[in-house]
Amino acid sequence: MLLIKVYLGSSYIKSPQNLLLKKCSVNVENADNKCFLYSIISIRKYNNILHHDNVNEYSKYLKDYSYKEDWFPMSLANITKFEARNPGLSINVLKWNEIPKERTIHFKHPSVEIIRRSKVDAPEIYLLLLEDGKKLYY
Repeated sequence: MLLIKVYLGSSYIKSPQNLLLKKCSVNVENADNKCFLYSIISIRKYNNILHHDNVNEYSKYLKDYSYKEDWFPMSLANITKFEARNPGLSINVLKWNEIPKERTIHFKHPSVEIIRRSKVDAPEIYLLLLEDGKKLYY
């Protein structure tokens, strides 16, 4: 029997301390299941947003994207649909592992693994997926 792990991003998870210390990410504190959209907005509208942790700053940009409400929380499979409805987006997903995976060669940070590579030829966006038990968050 083949088991496939399905990744669904939902609402807010606090960033792990060792990731916070790197000062390399934006973590929007939201209560709904649209963390995926807020992550996209945080990258594309970074210079337009004053308070990067305030979800209200991001909400005004939701209308700029085409999506279906039933895609949320966003699964990896639905990202392809999102890219198709929003031309010019190439979305890759990285997963943060609190305990680094044992590998013989590290191409990037040992706590980061790529779990989705976009096939769209456009400027790339990299989202980081956090996990807290069964809860996931972009």
